[in-house]
Amino acid sequence: MSRAMVACILALLPATEVVAGERKTHVGLHAGVVLPQVSSELKTALGIKLEAGFRAWSKLAPFVQVGYSQPVVESAQPDQRLPAGSYSSTTVQRELSVTAGALWWFRDPSSSWNIYAGVGARMYLLQTITNGEAGESSFLENRETSTRYGAMAAAGLELAVGPGTVVGELEGSGSDLPHLITGDVATTAAAVSVGYRLFF
Repeated sequence: MSRAMVACILALLPATEVVAGERKTHVGLHAGVVLPQVSSELKTALGIKLEAGFRAWSKLAPFVQVGYSQPVVESAQPDQRLPAGSYSSTTVQRELSVTAGALWWFRDPSSSWNIYAGVGARMYLLQTITNGEAGESSFLENRETSTRYGAMAAAGLELAVGPGTVVGELEGSGSDLPHLITGDVATTAAAVSVGYRLFF
C-alpha cells in the first residue's frame, strides 16, 4: 500500500485525542479557610467544597457544589452568683451548604492559565450548638437547626496541570442566621481556598 493511500485513510479516521478546550465536564475539590468575622464573632475555620459542572456553552458552565465549615466562638463572663465566679461558653456553628450557579472563564478553555468568576444561589443547612461551663460543671447545652437561603460570588485563577487545573479562589457568601442562641446575625463570610478541577 502506498504512503499516499495510508495518509488518505488516516486523514479520514475520526480524531481520538481530546484537547483541554474540548473537555466539558469537570469535578473539583477545594479546601481553605472561612472568615466569618465580617459578620459575627465566629472565628476562622477550615472549609471544604466538592464541585461538579458542565460547560454548556463556550466559556459558561453551570455547576453544583456542596460545602462544609464549622466555625467556633468561645467566651467567658463573670457571674458572682456562681461558686466559680464566672462561666464560659462555646458555640459551634455547623454549616452545610448546597449551591447551584454558573462559572464564566474569561480566556479560551484550552489556555495554560485562566481567570474565572462565578455566582450562585446557596441553601444553608445550619446547626448551632452551645455548651456552657462553670468551674468543672457543664451546663446550658442548646441545639438549634434551620434551613436558610442566600447567595455566593467567587473569582479565581486556574493553572493547567495534568488533565485539569490547579485553582486559587476568593469567595464571598452569606445568608441570615436568626437563631435564638446567636441572635439575629448572618452567615456572611469570606473564604480563600485552593483546589484542583479535573476536566474530562
